[in-house]
Amino acid sequence: EMVEHRTTTPCLTPCLRRAFFVCLSLALLEPAQCLKENRLLNDKFLVIAHRGASAYLPEHSIPAYTLALELGADYIEPDVVLTKDGVPVCVHNLELSDITDVAARPEFEARRTTRTVDDEVLSGWFVMDFTLMEIKQLRLKQRLPFRDTMYNGLWQIPTLEEVAELAKSKGTATHRVGLYVEAKSPQFHASVGLPDMHEVILSTLEAFGYNRSFHDSNMPVVLQCFEHPWLKDIRPITVWPLVQLLLRPRATPLYGPVIALGDMSFSEIAAFSDGIGPDKHVFTGDTQHDLNLMADAHAAGLAVHPWTFRPEKIFVGNFEDAASELRYFMHDIGVDGLFAEAPDLAVGMRSALAQPPLLQHEGDGDGGKSTPSTTSPASLLVVAGSVGGLVLGAGVTVLAFHIRRRSSAGFSQLDEERGRGATPPATELRQIERIISA
Repeated sequence: EMVEHRTTTPCLTPCLRRAFFVCLSLALLEPAQCLKENRLLNDKFLVIAHRGASAYLPEHSIPAYTLALELGADYIEPDVVLTKDGVPVCVHNLELSDITDVAARPEFEARRTTRTVDDEVLSGWFVMDFTLMEIKQLRLKQRLPFRDTMYNGLWQIPTLEEVAELAKSKGTATHRVGLYVEAKSPQFHASVGLPDMHEVILSTLEAFGYNRSFHDSNMPVVLQCFEHPWLKDIRPITVWPLVQLLLRPRATPLYGPVIALGDMSFSEIAAFSDGIGPDKHVFTGDTQHDLNLMADAHAAGLAVHPWTFRPEKIFVGNFEDAASELRYFMHDIGVDGLFAEAPDLAVGMRSALAQPPLLQHEGDGDGGKSTPSTTSPASLLVVAGSVGGLVLGAGVTVLAFHIRRRSSAGFSQLDEERGRGATPPATELRQIERIISA
C-alpha cells in the first residue's frame, strides 16, 4: 500500500525535468554508451494502454485495443504467450479460466490440469495445451467481476498478427501507433518444448513491416519482459527499445530470472535495457524519495514507465482518486510514461497539464476581476464516468468532470463522479470545452 503522499511543488515541469536528466545521463555515461540513443527518453509523456482499454472492455480483445487507440493511447500493450502449435497469441495469463469461458465448455473439461509456472503451482486450463484452432473457440470475459460484464462472451483471443495488423492500420501521419509487447514467461515456454520466443515475436512483427534492425518512428515497437536473461539475449538482434519489468521488493525469493527493484543496479540494467517498468508501489508517495528514485534511473539513462494505473478507487491507495494519482506520477515526480487501463484518463491528464492557467473571477458578480488561476489545470480534467452523454465541441462526449471554481465563500469543489448524472453549469461547460478543443 502507498503511504500518504507529501506533495511539494517541483521547480521544473515534467518535460524540463526529463530533458535535464537526459543531459545529465549523457554526461555521466561512458563515451561508448553515448552512441546508443534512448528513444524512450524524450519530451513526450507516453500513455501505454495496458492490455487495451481494459477498464472498459475485456482485456486483450481487439475491441479493447481499438478503443484504446481511439482514446488517444500512444502504445497498446499485448502480452504474448504461445499455443501448443507455437502461434503467438495475446493474453495475460497462461491459465485461461480467469479471462475466458473455457471452464463452461464441456469439450475441454479433460484439458484441466496442474502445472508449475514460474515457481507457482496453478490448476486450470493452459494456453500451451490448446492449438490455435481450439483457442479461437473460446470467448473472452472481464477478469475483474466489478467491471462491466455486458461484453463477456463476444470476442476471441487475438493473435499477435491480428494486433500488429490493427496497430499498422490505425496509425496516421498525425498519430503514431506503437506496440509495447511483453514476452510472458519465456523460460517456462522453453521448458515445455515450445519455440524460442525471441524469434517467434520478431518474425511475426517483421511480417507486418516492423524491421528489427530499424526503429521506425511511425511504427514504434518496445519489447518488455520480467526475465532479464531474455532481454539480454534479444539485445544483440534488434534495435527496438527494451524495458526491464521490476517487481516491488519482497521478503520471499522471486522466481529465478525475475527481479525486483534493487536486485540489480540501474547501471547494470542499462547495459541491456532502455528503460524500467516498475510496479508503481515502489514509489512510496514521499515526494523526495520518489524524485530521488527518478533521478537515479535517469542518471543511468533509463526511462521509467510504472504499472498499473486503474481507475477504480480500490486501486489508488491513499490518493483521493485516479486523477490525483495520475497527477502525482505525471507532474509531481515526472515519470516518462505509464501503463493505464483507462487510457483516456492519462491522455486527459497529459492535455490538462499542458494547458496554461485558466482565468477565474474574484468576487460574486460578472463585474469581478479576472485573474490567473492558482489552481492547476489538472483540477479541471475530463475523466471517465457518466453525465448522461453530454456532448461538447466537435462531437466530444464529456463522461465526467472535476472542476474547481472560486466564489465569495472561497474555493468549492464540484466533483461529479461516475453514475451521478449531474449536468455542470454553462460556465463550467465552456471551460471544459476549452480544454477539449485545445
